[in-house]
Amino acid sequence: MFRTMQSDVYEFMNTRKWTEHKFEMEERLECNIFINLEEQLSSDEFQGTIQVQLKRPVCTEKGDRVAVSRRIGARWRLIGVGTITE
Repeated sequence: MFRTMQSDVYEFMNTRKWTEHKFEMEERLECNIFINLEEQLSSDEFQGTIQVQLKRPVCTEKGDRVAVSRRIGARWRLIGVGTITE
């Protein structure tokens, strides 16, 4: 089951087209995803937590809300949001 989940998450993250925007190599973020399954609710449903770790450093404190923006043309666009948990 976990091998299937691992390959499904890998395929989803790496084959999905997330945006129409073209990113340069130096603009891309290296991302690690940690999934902690805490309880199996049914044969195909689980409860747990997910931790997303980005490679670029950020100065912030636990509980802060953050936004990820990207310059597109002459304007900045919001491309993601989150809350710092650790």
